[in-house]
Order: sequence, then structure tokens, then C-alpha cells
Amino acid sequence: MMVATSAASVGIFGATAAEGFAVGRAMRLARAEHVPGSSVRPLALREAIVRVRQDLAHLLAALPPDEAELFAPELHILEEIEPQLLSRERGGQSSEEAIFDETNCGCTDLVIDLRERLLGALQGLSSADLHGSTPHHEADLVLLADSVTPSMVAFLPRQVVAIVAALDAPLGARRDVGRNSHAALLARGRGLPLAYVPRERLGSIPTGAWLVVDAAEEDAQIDVDPGAGALEAAQHRLAAEQRNRQRAARLSLDHLGIALRVNVASAHDEIPAAAEGIGLVRTEMTFSGSLVAPSEDEQFAAIMRVAAKARGAPIVVRLFDAGGDKPIAWLGGDTGSSRGIARLLAHPEVLATQLRALGRARERADIRVLLPFVESAEQVSAVRLHATSALPLGAMIESPAGVEAIATVAEAADFISIGTNDLTAEALGLDRTASMPLLDPRVLALTRRAIEGAHSAGRRVTICGEMAGEERGARIAVGLGADAISVAPARAAVVRASLARSTLEVCRAEARANVLAE
Repeated sequence: MMVATSAASVGIFGATAAEGFAVGRAMRLARAEHVPGSSVRPLALREAIVRVRQDLAHLLAALPPDEAELFAPELHILEEIEPQLLSRERGGQSSEEAIFDETNCGCTDLVIDLRERLLGALQGLSSADLHGSTPHHEADLVLLADSVTPSMVAFLPRQVVAIVAALDAPLGARRDVGRNSHAALLARGRGLPLAYVPRERLGSIPTGAWLVVDAAEEDAQIDVDPGAGALEAAQHRLAAEQRNRQRAARLSLDHLGIALRVNVASAHDEIPAAAEGIGLVRTEMTFSGSLVAPSEDEQFAAIMRVAAKARGAPIVVRLFDAGGDKPIAWLGGDTGSSRGIARLLAHPEVLATQLRALGRARERADIRVLLPFVESAEQVSAVRLHATSALPLGAMIESPAGVEAIATVAEAADFISIGTNDLTAEALGLDRTASMPLLDPRVLALTRRAIEGAHSAGRRVTICGEMAGEERGARIAVGLGADAISVAPARAAVVRASLARSTLEVCRAEARANVLAE
């Protein structure tokens, strides 16, 4: 369904999978057209490679040695892929297609960063342009995609400020657009609005058109080529939202005794000032596109680049979490029956390598390790046998079986996290990728039992599912006794502001009113 918003603009309605508001020009990856109106001259691929090589050399020369070592591998990666890039171009691919195809075999932050630099250089942008602080310049782009995968979201350059994807089902089925998919979780982590629109409407959007993407609510609207007045109003709204985020960062939650952290997948995710560290690093998403297990050095570099953005705050790094809707090629590929830490324990070399990388990172940052989908104390003890350094080990409770074992699991672990997304799916027998209730009383009862069991063993508890990213859910988490919550970066300011206005008594009353009595 479309309605005219002015003589020159069109409004396209759709469904929101990741909330947000953005302004940018439409871009389709498979096309090599230059975005109209840009003030810079696009470069040929060979010229872009030369510029990136020079930018990296200047960057390495300017950084202290301990920081330069995190970027040095990018030069080696560029040297390795340059012949293939140019060969693809000679074979008829556009420069953009060549870059995306050639960097699709690995998805560490180093590869993502190099991809971003190359794509930016094609537009005539330098590293300063790409990583500067000026928001909403001509390079801001809205990606038009036929489909959305976690790897695609993780790979996107910073110029992409929103994603509009094709929806084949009727809009009336919008609750099934994948709000709980990992692609949507990653989009929230990067503060990227993700909206689905009917496929024929997506195809009608011209490349280079100005788009205003309003996905703040369940129903999304995309305005195509709005007038100057509408664009100016949209920019004012973006500026106001930025001011609100800055104000929220200054609000105290001491009266609630709760810490607010964020969930991220890579150093490309935002770590807002409203957050007090990172409650969950999804390492399997950082390397999800790789066909082979990442090396110790790759993992160390990836984590240290996240740490560099955390400003000295705690960083909880989850070990590779395979299974469910997250197949990982080098952990068996298929989803199978085993998942989480059970599957990782079946690949001791991969586990030991990751623990060594995290041990090295802990020498420089406040790194804590989280075991996914723990259901027994023996699993925690088995991981400790692989650790060569004194790493704090936490257990993630994501199933009713994990809740049942909380007393012994908490004794074996150093801290507890509760993944309410998987706990909800497991407890209610739902598909993890489908729409799920965030505050089902039965799941809240399980959450309360897990918190009480962990506290009995003297362990602190973080809730890091989507529940905590909603204002009501965050209040209930406080009322249930959680010591910390971890939310999508885009939700940190909203949740912090909401909690700052609440009281402990209100939170406890709301929890009592929503938890299933036992």
C-alpha cells in the first residue's frame, strides 16, 4: 500500500524488525551506480586500492605499537586479495561486487574494516571521512536488500544507516518478519533500523533516491524522495534523538542498584555513553561467515578492537555459540541437536584457541568469559580444564534444564547471565526465529528462580535478552533482583532514561504482578 506524501514523494508502508529512524540515499549492492549529488569523485578500483594502502600506512605510523598491531593485518589482507579483486573486475564485475565477493570468505573485524575502507575509497572518501564524527553527510546510505542475513548485517560499512528488505508475506503477517532473528539482533546492535516492505514496493525505489526510514514503531514507513522541508524536519529529529541520548548517559541508576550494559557482535557495533560496559559479545557473529576456525591472533585482534571502544569498562565475551539458528561451518555446520557449550566442548582445539586469545586480551582489558547454553556444572568445570589462565567464567542460562541446575551451576561459575530469548523459546516450545512474547509469566517465573538460585550461591546475575531492552521488561528485571541488564545499543538511552524515572518499589511491584505464582 502506498500513499502520496507530496507531489514528488511516495510513502511505502512495511513492518519493523529493528527499531530506529534514519535518513540516507538508496543503495543496491549489485549496482555500480554512483550516488547522485555526491560532492566527491568516484575512484576506479585500482585507485581505491592505492588510497587504502596509503591510508593504512599512515594510520600504522601514527598509532602506538600496541594499537598498531591490531590494524597491521589489514595491509596483509589487502595484499592477498588485490590480485583477485582486479581479476574479478576484468571479468565484468562492478567494483562493489568484486569487493563484497572477495571479502565474503572471512568476516573478522579486520576484513569488515578493510571492506569499509575500500567501498569508501570508491566514493572518493578517505579514512578521515569514513571514521570522522560528522553525522548524516552525503555518504549516508539506506541498503535495499532482497534478503537479510546475520553475515550481511555484520559486513555493512558505516555509511549504511538503515536496511529496507523485501517481504513476500502479506503485511498482516508482520509479526513474523524476524524481529528475533540474529540479523535483526545485529541490526539493533549497530543501531540500524531494519524494515520489511512488499517486494514490488522495494523494487520501485530508485537507486540514489533520498529515503526517510521511520521504523520507530511496529509499523514502518519509508518516504521516498521527500521534499526539502521533510528532509530538514527529519534531520532535526535525528539531532534531537542524539541530544536525548547524551542526556540519558548522565542519568544515575544507583537508586536501583542495577548496571546497564550492551550486547554487541563486533567493534562495528555502537557502545553508547549510556552503557556501563558490554554485557554480551556474540563472538560467533563476528566470525560467522568464515569457513574455517579463526586463528588465535584474529580473535585477539577482534576482541581488543571491541575493548578499545569500551573505555575500560567490563566486557563479557561469550564463547562461540553454535546450534539453533546459528550454524557455524567449523563447529559442525548443521544445527543438529547439540548446541552452545556442549557443541564447543566437542571441538577442544577450537575451544582452547579461543580461551588463549581471551587470556591474552584479559592482560589488557577487563575481559570476562561467558559459556553459552549451560545446563550442568560439569560443563563449566570442563571449560576450566581448557583455560590456561585465570579467566572469570560465567554460565548463560537459556533453558528450563539450566534453571533446574542453577544451584550447582552457580557454584561452579563465577557469574550468571540469563538469555531470555532462548529461555522463552525453549520453555514455550517456540521457533527461535519467530515472534515471541517478551514477558510471558511462565518465563518470568523461571527467570526469578535462576536469579534467586544464583544469589544463594553469591553470584551476580545479568539479564541479556530482548526482554531487558523494553522499558517494562527492564523494570521487571530490576524487580526480580537482577544485578545488571544488557540491551541492544540502540535501546540503551531509552531504557536508562525510563529506569532513572522509576523506583525500586515500583519495579518490585511490577515484577510481582507479572510473574506466574508458584
